[in-house]
Amino acid sequence: MYIFLGLLLVGMITTLAAAAKFAPYSEMMNSFEPGGLKKLLLGLSAAAIAFLSYGIYFEVTYQPPFLDIMVEGKSYTVFGDIGNKGYYANELIRKNEETEVHLVSWESMQLAQSEVLIAYPSGKEVVWEPAFKEIKSDSYAAAKRNRGIKEIYRSSPYLFEETGKVKLHIEGSKRKKNTFTIEVRE
Repeated sequence: MYIFLGLLLVGMITTLAAAAKFAPYSEMMNSFEPGGLKKLLLGLSAAAIAFLSYGIYFEVTYQPPFLDIMVEGKSYTVFGDIGNKGYYANELIRKNEETEVHLVSWESMQLAQSEVLIAYPSGKEVVWEPAFKEIKSDSYAAAKRNRGIKEIYRSSPYLFEETGKVKLHIEGSKRKKNTFTIEVRE
């Protein structure tokens, strides 16, 4: 979007510069005050550089809210805070359906004896004591190498009771703050 706007401004600058060179006595060129065209071209140039710079920066640094990875020969989409913590499941996480959630981390979590505090959108909180099993890193070696993923854990199945954005706060792990937000559908 910003690149398009920058290119549009470059087109306007080119048009005005060409008109000033090839038709300096036209009605449009005579409508500018002395020095006004230079100021306009400078302003448009600055805006074009700003739009193009930000557009290129945005395209280079943009991190989508999901990441596609291969684990154990199957393709999954990781959602969440990509580059920090995320999750995926074999299917969409739905209300009143047992789901096995996989937690993906770019830092060591060490979830052996952890419990999970589940905070539903209604304010209801439930404590869940899942069995976390770390997935062997050779089954996602490409994601580990290319994306920097440190650990993937498979949780025991859980039945979510409400729809919306459900927060999972993992307590008892070595890290102080392990919070995931999961989208539960109807």
